Amino acid sequence: MGEKVYRPILKEGDHLVRSKDNEGRVRGVSQDENNKTTDIVEWEEVEIDEPQYEYSLEQYKQERVELTPEQQQLAQVVVEAIAAAAIYGMVQLHEHVVSPWWYSKAKPWIKGKWVDAKNFVSGKTKAQAIIEKKEKMRLEYS
Repeated sequence: MGEKVYRPILKEGDHLVRSKDNEGRVRGVSQDENNKTTDIVEWEEVEIDEPQYEYSLEQYKQERVELTPEQQQLAQVVVEAIAAAAIYGMVQLHEHVVSPWWYSKAKPWIKGKWVDAKNFVSGKTKAQAIIEKKEKMRLEYS
């Protein structure tokens, strides 16, 4: 069984659009002689007998390396230092970014949406809920 490749089916005079991002590649869109986009290209599967690429698995074979006790100890220290730095960074991120955002933006927004949902379920309009809240506050302070 050979490698499968795909060949574009182009109209007479059309060509594939060259990729701006990847040199030597084309896109699946065709253009005419005046470089006006004409169509999205259809592709047909073509089987070839000789593979274009040969992959050698030998270069990827891994050897198991045993660490000396000193290397193991150094690796342990490095891992612990990385973990401590990651934890410290997360704590700082939480204290200085997440927590202030939560209390100033997210929590009040969620609370407001929860109140809106409760009012919707109870059949109250937003105006009715505001009036009732003001009445309740007025009676509490009277």
